[in-house]
Amino acid sequence: MPGTIIFKPIEAKFNDNPANIDKVDPFCKFKIGFHSGSSIAARPIEGNVKWSDYVTVPRKHDETYATFKVKDSGILGLGKTLGEGKVDLELVLANKKIVQWFDIYDKDEVSGQVLLEVEYWPPM
Repeated sequence: MPGTIIFKPIEAKFNDNPANIDKVDPFCKFKIGFHSGSSIAARPIEGNVKWSDYVTVPRKHDETYATFKVKDSGILGLGKTLGEGKVDLELVLANKKIVQWFDIYDKDEVSGQVLLEVEYWPPM
């Protein structure tokens, strides 16, 4: 079902080296089919990563999932991927809105979790 998916990254927890999280500027990149969008970079404070924006991505066809990456936008990170995951769009369409923690993976191992609010808006 076509429409718009709104992704609101809320916060993140990383498994590896949480003491060094203050040295990264993570942002989220969301992709559905060929369409994508990115959040602004978060500024970790005392080991907590929190965002305050949202990303809209059109769903043009019947894609069943969205992918997302958490990347470091900092100069030292040079776009390094901190983890990536998937969102089941069928679940989002069935409920219109979900808020849940999603595991993110780096090299097939869980590297952390991201709390996302994901909402479906049908076409007008």
